[in-house]
Amino acid sequence: MNNNENKMGNDYGIPRDIYAHAKYLGVLLVDILIVLGTPLVTFVIGTNIFPP
Repeated sequence: MNNNENKMGNDYGIPRDIYAHAKYLGVLLVDILIVLGTPLVTFVIGTNIFPP
């Protein structure tokens, strides 16, 4: 092991997961979809069960 590597053998400055940013954006988009979609689905189903 040379001086440029940490104890776990990875180079400094290299992210362990190069797709972490894409995963974060995916989770964020799914979260927004759930938060915005749940009231919409609830409203649609509710108006079908209990019409105005």
